[in-house]
Amino acid sequence: MRIENIPAGAAWEATIERELTAADAVIVCWSAASTQSENVRSEARLARERGRLVQVYLDDSAAPLFFGERQGIDLRGWSGGANDPTSRRLSEALREVLGGERIAAPPAGTAKVERRWSWRMLAAVGLPVLLLAAVGAWWWSRPAAAPTPARVAVTGVTSLDRAPTTAALATGLADEISSGLTSAHIPTVSQDQPAGPSAGAGADYTIGGTVAQQGGQLHARIHLDDSRQRLSLWTYELAVPASDSVRLNDQVAEAIAGVVSCAYRGLGPSGLTDSNLLSRYLRVCDLFVNHNDAGDTRSTFELLGDLRRITQAAPDFVPARTDFAKFGAYLAPLLAPEQAAAVRAEAAAQATRALELDPKAADAWLAREMLLKPTQWAERERLLRRAVAVNPDWPHSNGFLAQLLTETGRMSEAAVYAQRASAADLQIDWRPYASMVACEAGQADSTIADLREQMASASGGGRFRFALIQCLIDAGRYAEAMQVQASIGARSSDLRLALIKAAATKAPADLAAAKRLTDAMRPNKAALPLVIQAYAQLGDLDAAFAAAQDYSPGYPMTGIVAFLFYQATAPMRADPRFKPLMERYGLWQFWQSTGRWPDYLRDRKGGPA
Repeated sequence: MRIENIPAGAAWEATIERELTAADAVIVCWSAASTQSENVRSEARLARERGRLVQVYLDDSAAPLFFGERQGIDLRGWSGGANDPTSRRLSEALREVLGGERIAAPPAGTAKVERRWSWRMLAAVGLPVLLLAAVGAWWWSRPAAAPTPARVAVTGVTSLDRAPTTAALATGLADEISSGLTSAHIPTVSQDQPAGPSAGAGADYTIGGTVAQQGGQLHARIHLDDSRQRLSLWTYELAVPASDSVRLNDQVAEAIAGVVSCAYRGLGPSGLTDSNLLSRYLRVCDLFVNHNDAGDTRSTFELLGDLRRITQAAPDFVPARTDFAKFGAYLAPLLAPEQAAAVRAEAAAQATRALELDPKAADAWLAREMLLKPTQWAERERLLRRAVAVNPDWPHSNGFLAQLLTETGRMSEAAVYAQRASAADLQIDWRPYASMVACEAGQADSTIADLREQMASASGGGRFRFALIQCLIDAGRYAEAMQVQASIGARSSDLRLALIKAAATKAPADLAAAKRLTDAMRPNKAALPLVIQAYAQLGDLDAAFAAAQDYSPGYPMTGIVAFLFYQATAPMRADPRFKPLMERYGLWQFWQSTGRWPDYLRDRKGGPA
């Protein structure tokens, strides 16, 4: 049967099944491509069940499971001639199949017709069938043509007042947005074209907006439009003091790039074609990127509710299912117990359905890892490595595997996966985290220059400040660290500044001042990681271990223990009390049972104690 002979509008599966059932012989050509095709395996399975299967091999690939036990014909050295020994073996195999009795019984009263086949008939019929089978194997197993990715154009930001400073800000803001999209690996259309109806030509979606100074504030309003349907899909607004134009640039560019990259899987022909659903998906990403969904329960439930509606209306859109699974698993620990249980159950169901639709849905494997108890170290690692295996380039599976590796003390390996995560910015910008892990793994000097460059050139440079401070401390460059720390208006800045100063001077007065601030922060459970590191850095190991007894491994939002393997806590790791602490966390048992020892033990002469 030729492909073009399938009637227009006919169901492919039904047509192919009917023709396979009617065929007197079915030749399957096993190759590196066809062995990976579920369609080819299914068709071969049907032919085998009916006793009509002839197997040939086009390369050295092994036949799939349950097919290798049947004799096949190796065509790798076949000349194609009728006198070739391989041709004779193929002829004999076809004669045996064609002369055999069909599985399906003929209608009552129908006489059995004996078939006699000559080589000429086989050459006329069998070999074209072979070629058709080879074409069919290629057709079903060839990589599907990748859909054209959606392209976005920044058509410009317009100043609504005549102030020269606002006009310059509008131009700069458009450039910052374009730069942010490029950093997030979003295909963009050049905006070097005149404004007006032709602006954004060739783009599927356009980003534009306005900026104005009203009173003492700068107001920006940016919108994402579907240029084909001429619909506005999402709008972002921000107001900052008129003196803080840098913040406006950074925050708007970061917000736009974050939302577009998060929602990008919904754009284009393989995404969400319904504009209402796409607009809702953009809102989900807006809640995740620009709102405190981790601290505001209303935002959490709005985000999950929108994803639930999308999966109901577009059940085959896998990203909405994996997002629900991932966000639900991630945020559940912050909910009330009864709410958390319900969200976890639904997240697990969404992950299962996503994997049924797409076994390579990395975020579904990631969600399953997040749903485990934090101290199930081995199983968590297995699932995260599975997520990386099915999609090696997906940033989140690499990033969360890096996080688990830091929690189990394997900083050097963590730095590798964190760097992979930072190579693609989707939903989460992993670059600051990757830099910090690299510094904790002993690569501070080479990372500091990169961080300073990121802060100088990238939108949202403030995201890199904390990583830079940590790297400067690790490198012993305390004066620079103090300068950067002083620019951050966080509540913990006083303690951090005091700790940096104490590390720099070792003066008793500075050490005492840092100790007083640490003691004052000790009752704050949320600040325990900083408190434990501070005590360790100040040499008060009794206080450090006492505080560590009040801290336990938790879900990603509630209890990361990676700080116990940072350079600041090195004195704790050299103390005999550290091993019982690791046993309490279940880490020592994990290391011992798997042999995946942390860096601080592997680097010791003689290995683990």
